[in-house]
Amino acid sequence: MVGRTEQGDIVHLEFQSGNVQFMEVRMASYYIDLVGKFGRHPRQVLIYVGREKLR
Repeated sequence: MVGRTEQGDIVHLEFQSGNVQFMEVRMASYYIDLVGKFGRHPRQVLIYVGREKLR
């Protein structure tokens, strides 16, 4: 989910329900895409909602 705050900041929320290998690479890819699209550095937050222990 991507949105913009009232101050104009770009915020990316990513919800994850299971352990995913190389999640940091996926987040980096989203970061690069968002900078390319909006010309601004986004604030990214990953929210883990899974039942398994996060690895």
